[in-house]
Amino acid sequence: MNKLKRIKIISWTTRTFLVTFLLFSSCSLSDKKKDTLSPGVDNVQILLDLSTKVYEKQHEKALQYALTALELSRKKNDNEAEASSLKTIADIFYKFNFYRKALPYYNSSLTLFQNQSNSSLINISNQSIGDIYYKLNFSDSALIFYNRALKGYQEKGTKIGIGTSLLRIGNVYWTTNNYDKALEYYINSLLIYEDINYTAGLARVYINIGSTYFVTEYYDKAIEYFLKSKQILDEHHDSDVLAELYLRMGETYAKKNLHKEAIQYYDASLALYDSTSNNLNKAWVYKAKSNTLHELKRYDDALELANTALKIGEIYDDKWFNASINNTLANYFLEKHVYAEALIHLKKAASIASSLKSWSILKENYLSFSRYYSLKGDYKSSLVYYKNFQRMSDSIQNKERNDRIAKLQTRFESEHNKRELQLKEQELKNNKAKLQKQRYQLYFFGFGVVVVLFLSFALYRQYKILELKGRKIERINEELDQRVKERTSALRLTQFSIEQASDPIFWLSPSGKYIFANKSACENLEYSKDQIVTLSITDIIPNFNSDDWQQFWNIIKKDKSLILESFHKKKSGKAFPVEIILNYIAHEGNEFAFAYVRDNTERKLREENLKKAKDKAEEADKLKSAFLANMSHEIRTPMNAIIGFSDLLISNEYSEEEKFEFGNLIKNSGSSLLKLIDDIIDISIMEAGHLKLNISSVHVNNHLNEILMFFQEEKERLGKSIVDIKLNIPPNSNKIIIDTDPIRFRQVITNLVGNALKFTESGSIEIGYNIGNDPVLHFYVKDSGIGIKAEKIDMIFERFNKLEDDRRIYAGTGLGLTISKKIVEELGGFMYVESEYAKGSTFSFTLPYYRSEYFQKEEPVETDIPRNKKYLWEDKKILIVEDVDSNYLFLETLIGKTKAKVTWAKTGIQAINLCEKIKPDIILMDIQLPELNGYEATKQIRLSNKDVPIIAQTAYAFSGEKEKIKNAGCNDYITKPINPGILMETINKYLT
Repeated sequence: MNKLKRIKIISWTTRTFLVTFLLFSSCSLSDKKKDTLSPGVDNVQILLDLSTKVYEKQHEKALQYALTALELSRKKNDNEAEASSLKTIADIFYKFNFYRKALPYYNSSLTLFQNQSNSSLINISNQSIGDIYYKLNFSDSALIFYNRALKGYQEKGTKIGIGTSLLRIGNVYWTTNNYDKALEYYINSLLIYEDINYTAGLARVYINIGSTYFVTEYYDKAIEYFLKSKQILDEHHDSDVLAELYLRMGETYAKKNLHKEAIQYYDASLALYDSTSNNLNKAWVYKAKSNTLHELKRYDDALELANTALKIGEIYDDKWFNASINNTLANYFLEKHVYAEALIHLKKAASIASSLKSWSILKENYLSFSRYYSLKGDYKSSLVYYKNFQRMSDSIQNKERNDRIAKLQTRFESEHNKRELQLKEQELKNNKAKLQKQRYQLYFFGFGVVVVLFLSFALYRQYKILELKGRKIERINEELDQRVKERTSALRLTQFSIEQASDPIFWLSPSGKYIFANKSACENLEYSKDQIVTLSITDIIPNFNSDDWQQFWNIIKKDKSLILESFHKKKSGKAFPVEIILNYIAHEGNEFAFAYVRDNTERKLREENLKKAKDKAEEADKLKSAFLANMSHEIRTPMNAIIGFSDLLISNEYSEEEKFEFGNLIKNSGSSLLKLIDDIIDISIMEAGHLKLNISSVHVNNHLNEILMFFQEEKERLGKSIVDIKLNIPPNSNKIIIDTDPIRFRQVITNLVGNALKFTESGSIEIGYNIGNDPVLHFYVKDSGIGIKAEKIDMIFERFNKLEDDRRIYAGTGLGLTISKKIVEELGGFMYVESEYAKGSTFSFTLPYYRSEYFQKEEPVETDIPRNKKYLWEDKKILIVEDVDSNYLFLETLIGKTKAKVTWAKTGIQAINLCEKIKPDIILMDIQLPELNGYEATKQIRLSNKDVPIIAQTAYAFSGEKEKIKNAGCNDYITKPINPGILMETINKYLT
């Protein structure tokens, strides 16, 4: 039976077990008890012990025991037993990868443990819930529970728990590509495990540190840590951990093109996973092995193994794995020129990677798309994807991450190297003491020999006495010979240790001539032993003369030691940085300098990288300072107009027409100020990684026509009526829709067109998009403005960078393009620019799309509603909940014209009481209130009145606010600053 058939049988068996398992878990508890237990078993602890013992081989029976224990504990009203039963059930589901079914049981058990103030089990439960969220790729939630567990273990001083929590937090940062942050937590965990000599934890953390170095392409460093873990696991066997280690080692050797060794490790990993029946982990090994087989040009074997891995992944619905294996299969089909099949897998991988926000998988997906279009002959699309791949590969974040990793690695290795140096120095001192002791013993031996000869001569005259005592003398001689052999062997061992040391070691005379060099020193300098003893230190150190050495020798002789940094020159002429530790030694009337040398090439490189990182940080700080200065100007400019014209508005010296104009100027300045605040909030949300999208189907042409109409009016307001703004829509494109966030989509287009209008004094601006063979739309905004200088194109999307020419400085924050680019990337596309100075620019971006005969419901977009529309709400009671007097006065003024009866509540508690008293027809609820906020006030009103319409008014500008407001019980919401037309139309919708 070949391997594929065996896997199909395993897959069928697993599917059968899943169906049985899920059906069984939905059965009643009483049925389970009758099927599995005798009526006499009524001890909860016995049932839980039975469940723990059998769950490895009898999954259903283990769950039956645990569920019966839960029912029994509840009948006995035993909260401690109930908590233990819930946790055991959750552990069983978690063991077999049913994470969503495990979560409610863990949450219930945690609540009971908290009621019992059982801190140990609270910490364990927090950690288990964190594991669930980690497996489900909910990184933020996982960090919350891991940090709770960490805090609990720190309060109790439980070092194993602290180390384990740090390790798990590191895992979360690893999966979100924050490798420098992950490495920092791993190192902290490692230090704790070393302190308590916790071997199981050390084995695991060594694997994770090695994996971090692997993904950042430090393969030799990764192997070093994997071997440390293997050394522990050879003594303390753990099948699951060892199987994962073999997988990681196989992947690393594959990257080093050692394919034979890689396949050996993959097979060893599969053998261990067979013993643990862990099919999902086996799928990861199949994927890795298929990549190596593909490198060896065994394409059919690689394809068969990758398809097997995909089938297993689909059973467990592991999104991370499925994205990666689909991308792998796409490359295999490209190799066979089966383009249709390759495209299917590429789209699946891109969709899953976007939902996971996995930049590492998405980056490889872009590279695969580029290769696909190249093979299809569509080189333009291929270049677009390849540019995006390069941008992700060379991003500032990656460079900063690698700099951070280099810094952590340097700090960690420096501490270890310092300890190793101290140990070597102590070893040298011990060897010196041994040599001195051996010399005294040899002197004693020589004296003994003289004494023996004297006695032998004296005893020669007395033959019988000599005959009796001669045997004793022979025995003494044999003992002395044995001791001489032992001492000689010790001396040879000392010499061998120095000879075989991994670092170069030299002996120098007072004149600087080399007397001895070990094997490593000869290899390091490319000289033989015979050649090196003919040289002096002035031959090895560039630009170093005998006078320089004499000064150093005087210092060494006086201080007994000297540490210096210099360069060594190889026989080939190549120089490299070194650190030299020189010690003064006087031996048998002779003077020597004992030199211990370390190659500093890697350390110097890391220092250079750190310097570059420091320079970049200083440059960022300068940009930030410039940004703050610019913000002061940008905020004060509209505020100056608002305050100034407000003073004029209340004056009696101006006509009504002039005051009307003042009002328009105040409104325009307020809009500019609001746009500035929105930009600052957006960039803050994006920098924190909390940008949330509300995806719906968007009719592209409708949105572009609305934007065109807006800017046709805007150019008149700005006095740029001579600028021609036109829209270029492809033919037969009326049914083009995209799945995207409509508000963010409009924000990107509006930003680009607004910039184009700002920098274009005459000529034209063109808005449009193209439809290619790939599943994306190519949008563009083209202008004939001032253009961008070539040296500034690479910086145009960076924060706080503003465009200017030699004649004027343009207003703005320098954030619009940064925000737009980040939004496009979050929506699954990318943005780029082409420009020629003084001739114009074209900003382009892509978004995924599909064609459809029917449109899904599109998210409505707020638009201005004419203010002159009349509303009449006689006999209607409106309750306004607002704590700011001026805000209430504004609303009361607007609504007062409708003849509705208005009541004012300043707090959430007043709103609840007035709602009971006056029975309003509609409520305008502010969210930020004293005593009780708008969310809680709404929830309490809904307990007694489920019908009254409640419209939330909020100044919060964050994504997800709409869902939070509706979950609290509000029917609708409006955002501050409030648009009078939208406010009145929204109220009218619920009153008529």
